[in-house]
Amino acid sequence: MATTTEEVAPAFAQFTAGTTFDSLPDPVVERVKKSILDVLGVGVYGSDYPAVKAPLDYVHRHNKGDDASIFCGGGRATAFGAALVNGTYAHTTEFAEGFTRALVHPGNVVVPAVLAAGERDHRAGQDLLAGVAVSYEILIRLGLSCGLHLSLDLGLHPPAMLGAFASTAAVARMHQFDEAQMANALGVVACHTATPLMRAADQHATVKDLFQGWTAALGVFATDMSSAGLTGVPDWVTPWYHAVPRKYDLEPLLDQLGDFWHVSSGGIRIKTRPVMGMAQPTMQAMAQMVANKQIDHRDIEHIKVESSNRIELGRIYHPTDIVSARAGIPFLAAAALVRPEAFRADKYMTSFLTQEVVDDKDIHALSDKVELVTNPEFDHNLEYAEVSTDGSPYMKFEARVTVTLQDGTVISEYADMFALGTGRMSRDEVADKFRDATKKIIAADRAEKIIETVWSLDEVDDVSELLALMAP
Repeated sequence: MATTTEEVAPAFAQFTAGTTFDSLPDPVVERVKKSILDVLGVGVYGSDYPAVKAPLDYVHRHNKGDDASIFCGGGRATAFGAALVNGTYAHTTEFAEGFTRALVHPGNVVVPAVLAAGERDHRAGQDLLAGVAVSYEILIRLGLSCGLHLSLDLGLHPPAMLGAFASTAAVARMHQFDEAQMANALGVVACHTATPLMRAADQHATVKDLFQGWTAALGVFATDMSSAGLTGVPDWVTPWYHAVPRKYDLEPLLDQLGDFWHVSSGGIRIKTRPVMGMAQPTMQAMAQMVANKQIDHRDIEHIKVESSNRIELGRIYHPTDIVSARAGIPFLAAAALVRPEAFRADKYMTSFLTQEVVDDKDIHALSDKVELVTNPEFDHNLEYAEVSTDGSPYMKFEARVTVTLQDGTVISEYADMFALGTGRMSRDEVADKFRDATKKIIAADRAEKIIETVWSLDEVDDVSELLALMAP
């Protein structure tokens, strides 16, 4: 029997309120710990980005408080303010994990929210882990039901558009809301979900960096308002789906909810470079190309980049700032070929993309030679390949880059991000990325303490212990 919108709200409330830490499968707990460490790393990395200055200054002026810590010496603020800034830190980098098929980045919205509210209210590590786990699962299912329509059809940014439901569910679960309270909190935030425009990236608007910080803060706000007695829409699903995505598939929302966990399925992919999701396989193919071949960019006649239909989201040839450069597939491909030594030497690309690179005229000239092509096979493998329930990766996230030189020589590289294991990184691999992302900002010994604390988060009595390590 088909799922109806009326079934979803009570089922979500029951699942999020009724799932305790003790009931979480071990693989889910392990994956959530990796996610938390990854978000902390990219949040530290983003704390030095220019775009974060405006929200940080705003919070210091208008959200003063001693409730929660802002990362890396940002001071203290209300929980709302800390979630806003720390979420912006994480999102601005385009370096955080994502569930590719669902078009969501759970960590950017969930982790800053639960850390801020958890520090304020002295919650235990197990409460935080439970909140992260159930909210990730809810967000992934929301994304699977409508994310592609939000992005390609409506021009909205699904990670932020849907993220407020996740940040709210996370904070409410951490505070052990019952089913009625949980349903109400989600009904509150349904009336406050943002409408972030995808056009912000290709129109070079730095407001895009605020998208998921705002959504993280909304989770704190909605939960606090619900606790204070504000009432939400009891059946938020029906009007929200009819008003916003309008095209959707309800089946992923409740299919095996509580029995099968997308969180630990391998579908959450940890990014290896700070560029927008649809550019990841292209940049991996570029990394393989510059590692294997010596190419003089002046000899290039044509560059063809094939990927899924999502490649259209990265059709930016001449960015003017780092925000749009991180989304511009033609520009990024050209940059790797014009500056291969710097690109090759920077494993996680944490230093490569600077304003100097953005302004490089040779890169802009070469980007005009890039042709973006949707490969139907790649599109099927990403969007429509059958979902596996045995815990194995069930899709491919692919790109092929073909460079044709003026003398007729053809050089081609193919990459599949899931085949590289980015959905199943080991603890050592996640920690290695954390160290690289934080090396310019956090002392090595403190970085190791953060790593150790996250791995043992289920034994931490007060998450303030972790925030104390993140704040200096």
